[in-house]
Amino acid sequence: MRVRRNESGQVLVVVVLMIVVLCGLAGLAVDEGVFQNDRRRMQAAADSAAIAGDQEILSGNSGTIGLAARNEAETNGFTNGAQNVSITVNNPPASGSYSGDSNAVEVIVSQQKPTYFLNVLGISTVTVSTRAVAHLGSAPYCIMALNPSADNSLSLFGAALLSTCGIVDDSNSGHAFGIFGVALWHASSIGIVGGYDFDLLPFVSPRPTTGIAPVGDPLARLQAPTFGGCDHVNYSLGLISIATMNPGVYCGGITLTGAAILHLNPGTYVIRGGGLNVLGASLITGTGVTFYITGDATYPYKGVNILAADLHSLTAPTSGAMEGILFFQDRSISAATATANPNNIVGAALARYEGTFYFPTTILNYTINATLAKYTALVADQIKINLVAAGVVNNDYSSLAGGSPLKAVALGE
Repeated sequence: MRVRRNESGQVLVVVVLMIVVLCGLAGLAVDEGVFQNDRRRMQAAADSAAIAGDQEILSGNSGTIGLAARNEAETNGFTNGAQNVSITVNNPPASGSYSGDSNAVEVIVSQQKPTYFLNVLGISTVTVSTRAVAHLGSAPYCIMALNPSADNSLSLFGAALLSTCGIVDDSNSGHAFGIFGVALWHASSIGIVGGYDFDLLPFVSPRPTTGIAPVGDPLARLQAPTFGGCDHVNYSLGLISIATMNPGVYCGGITLTGAAILHLNPGTYVIRGGGLNVLGASLITGTGVTFYITGDATYPYKGVNILAADLHSLTAPTSGAMEGILFFQDRSISAATATANPNNIVGAALARYEGTFYFPTTILNYTINATLAKYTALVADQIKINLVAAGVVNNDYSSLAGGSPLKAVALGE
């Protein structure tokens, strides 16, 4: 009888322990279900906060990364320092694949949460945490009109254009995108903030997507070069002259006429007023060059006018601060000055312009016959593309370590 009582007592202890374990597991399952829902909300907040922080980098506002990220987290229900919430923002990320990347933002959202059933086991709180990393990746487009309201801010005249990447028009006008003449337009995607008023969809592929959110300047983070006094004043070359020039500050611009031939050594050429003018039968070549187009009261701003022969060959740097940038117009140039000074660039059959055309406040008139360039990116206030025959805009960025100079924010982790 004593043995039986001992066995019964042991069974009772085991049963009680099993009940406690089962209750603990049930409590863990219930609490975990609650925490999982919290994690989903926190992950959404972390994702949007990381994107908001990285958007500041893209916009050139690196000093407000943390503020933007925390404000976005608060919009999604998680306020740093309130209700045991902690929002950590790291630029560059402190861990993961993008650790040390100054163009990436890491956001960690954590919160101490009270337990329910686990409280019975003496576990009163649990820290729930989520993490997200946003980074700057290559933008999926290579042609972009920045003007927010102009009619026909992006337009095509002539025969046919084939773009191997996407097209974005930031204008909210109902007539933002225009096609004139017997024109064909093909791209990987076409997005318009506003709309279009033509009925040529058989000639446009794919069908444009209207009503997209404004994209914003994909090169806003790009820092303008610093420069000193004039190295050359009113530089000109004419007749059948041949010259080789070095980077520097060209006050009053560069003008080629007649049958002049100018070769440029690698580097940045600051065109301080006067513009870059290649006229007549003249020829300009250069590898690894960037033109910064600016002006002031002493040397008034003028645009770029390359209207001469079809053998020009200009390629942008493949490394450094101006990687992939061929033309960079000073952002401070006013709209009035810009309107009076559009940029006219003829890319004839054998011309090679490999790089980014960045004219943020001025109009770009770009004539294409064909292209030998591996990549060309067009970003301007307004873009008017003229085609003599079929033109191709390529997006092979294999020569650039950083990929496309045009960047977009993407979630990486």
